[in-house]
Amino acid sequence: MITQQKTEFSGETVRNVAGAMAKKVILETHVLYDIGLKRISIEDIRAPEERLFYSPISVLELVSKLNERSFADRKAAANAILDHGIEELLGPESHLTMVFGYKLAEPVSSFADAVHALAKAENLEEAQSGVPDDELRVRRSLDVSRAMTWREKVEQKWVDDLISLMKENVPGFQKWHVKNKKKRPSSVPKLRNEEKEKFLSGVKSEELSARVISACQMRAF
Repeated sequence: MITQQKTEFSGETVRNVAGAMAKKVILETHVLYDIGLKRISIEDIRAPEERLFYSPISVLELVSKLNERSFADRKAAANAILDHGIEELLGPESHLTMVFGYKLAEPVSSFADAVHALAKAENLEEAQSGVPDDELRVRRSLDVSRAMTWREKVEQKWVDDLISLMKENVPGFQKWHVKNKKKRPSSVPKLRNEEKEKFLSGVKSEELSARVISACQMRAF
């Protein structure tokens, strides 16, 4: 399902149709669970001048690892989105592309159909085979295995990047890591004292900020 978003993003605010500026609040996936399962109320997190948003990443997290045991909780999180009119953000790539002023290579895809399929399905089997919408005469279904492939790839990349970072910056970590897991000392090598302060100083440097911006620009390309 392809949609055109008419919302104008500007820093931490979002311009509504009346032209007034409202605060943008992005809800993390576990907050959607809490709302859907009635652990918190929507009034606890939304002030009158605020608009609530969810990330497409949250939808992928809800659909991946979906099974019979987790179905009810994830269905509740999807219903929280629909029940309270929580709006969809642009995906990370589309957002970065627009931030750098580039033209999108293709129309922005919406994850709204996935939210509806999960929220309206009676069980996991129906969610995967298709949930009918008689009014629009469509059938929405979830590709759980495809979402799982995405999640496994992203999570493994995060682990690989973190290990690479530690090998480059933590003395003794590479030697520790190459050992058989069963033979590794229980104490993991860490940055300490001056080495720790030097690393933290580098994290706050303008050079690192410039490299992060450059990496974001390449991602936008």
